[in-house]
Amino acid sequence: MLFARNRAPRAWKNGSGTTTDVAASPADYLLDDFLWRVSIATVDAPVQLSTYEDVDRWIVPMGRGGIDIAERGRFTRRVRRFAVHEFSTEDGVRLSRVGTPGPVLSLMVRRGVGMGTVRVREVAGRLQVSGDVGTTLVVVLDGTVVTEGGVALAAEDALQLAPAEVAVLGGQAQVAVVRVRPPNFAI
Repeated sequence: MLFARNRAPRAWKNGSGTTTDVAASPADYLLDDFLWRVSIATVDAPVQLSTYEDVDRWIVPMGRGGIDIAERGRFTRRVRRFAVHEFSTEDGVRLSRVGTPGPVLSLMVRRGVGMGTVRVREVAGRLQVSGDVGTTLVVVLDGTVVTEGGVALAAEDALQLAPAEVAVLGGQAQVAVVRVRPPNFAI
């Protein structure tokens, strides 16, 4: 289990905010030498995201209201709560909060190293998730889930699954199923 309470904040590369890592490869990366990383940051004011060369990014607003995104200085779109938006980190992306401040889930994957997906799923009583080739994480976006072993996971907590491992989750929640696969496997 990857509990939010065990994470320490880390400064953004551009110094404009802080984030906490849910998981990363390698786990001891420095500033921008990760292969992939999943993190959660709070966006409470307009902010420019850090730029990374050859990195694709997925974000999911977790707070009420969603986020406005501007790429290359132009308004691109409004991303509602629990929706997934994918972009290249080289595009000069700026986020503006719509509604109340809240956390934003982020997956970043270095091109050529892996391929990523983020899918938001609802847990309405029961949800089964299988681990896959590479890394599979289930991140709680809102609500609470309980594993078959009786461990409760609240918002921002996560569960990492081994390949072929199956997790059965109970409760009422929104979760993100994050997968990072080697580049030679289809998504």
